[in-house]
Formats: sequence, structure tokens, C-alpha cells
Amino acid sequence: MNKLINHSKYLEEKRKYMFLIVITLVGIISGILFILFISKGDKSLVRKEIETVIDTVNNHKLDTFKVFFNSLLSNLLSLISIYLLAISIIGMPLIVLFIFIKGFTFGFSISSLINTYHFKGILLSFSYLFPHHFILLIVWILLGFYAINFSIRLFRYLFLKENINLLYYFKNLNKILLISLIIVIICSILETFLSPVLIDLCI
Repeated sequence: MNKLINHSKYLEEKRKYMFLIVITLVGIISGILFILFISKGDKSLVRKEIETVIDTVNNHKLDTFKVFFNSLLSNLLSLISIYLLAISIIGMPLIVLFIFIKGFTFGFSISSLINTYHFKGILLSFSYLFPHHFILLIVWILLGFYAINFSIRLFRYLFLKENINLLYYFKNLNKILLISLIIVIICSILETFLSPVLIDLCI
């Protein structure tokens, strides 16, 4: 009976992971395809924004402190948002939406660079997104899993009156939050110092 229960829990956890991975992939594909459906005017605006960023990097006019601060602030706000949604019970659908948006942004970045620079855009997108954005996608999936897991357990504990060791799941959520925080700081450093070098080499 214990083996059956443990196997059932394993399958449940696996389904959650697979669900979040699928949501991320759908977001990425949607972001890549989105460039095909926006107007020429919007495409022109996107192209100008990207060219401005690439020219800034190429001409070594990048404000390192500003880039690091903005990157770190954005990532920290994302972490805090997921954490608060996890403990709000009703935040589970918003966590799923959040992960979809992260995937969408990732995909749109790729398609925008390719649309602007064509074949070179493939190399530029890799230079711009590697490795920090790849790592961050994994972090959002992992943190999203623990956040949804806690949110479900909290709902069952409060409304279905199930006998759940809520403290155990809360500690797990806090541990993964701390690990995610460390990884996010590292990713912001990579985005600030490594990505411009890779983009410059690619150009």
C-alpha cells in the first residue's frame, strides 16, 4: 500500500513537471510565431529597438551598472511574485500564466532577432539568450512547480481539511526560493558581463 501511495505521488509530481514544461514550450512557440501576426509598423518598432540595443553593445556604450540593476530587479520581482502567488491559494492559474509569459518572451526574442538580422540573427539570439535565459527558464519551471505544489497543499489543508504537514512543503518552497535567488544573481551577472562579449564577437 505504501509503495502504491508513493508511486501515485511520483506520478502526480511528474505530471506537474510535464505540464509546466509543456506550458513553457507552448509559450516559446507562441512567441516565435507572434512576429508573423503583428503589423509592419510594429515590426519596424521592434527592429529599431533591437538595432539600438545591438548598436549600444557594439559601440561599447553599455551602462554596466544599469544593465545589472535592471536585470536583477526584474528577476527578483519575478521571484517575489511567484512566491506571493504560491501562498495566496488562488495564485496557481497566475503562476501558470507567468511561466507561459516567460516562455513567450523567450520565443519572441528569438524571432525578433532573426526577423531583424536574418541568418546572423540566429547567432545573435544564441549570444543574447545563452546561457542566462536558458537557466532562468529552468528556474521558473522549478520554482513554479514548488509554488503550485504548496498552493495545492494549502488549499487542501484549509478547505478540504486534509491532514497535511504544511510546514514541510513550506520549507521546501523556501529552500527552492533561496536556491533560485542565488541562481538569479548569477544569471544577472552573466547577462551583464558575458552576453555583451558574445554579442560583440558575433557582430
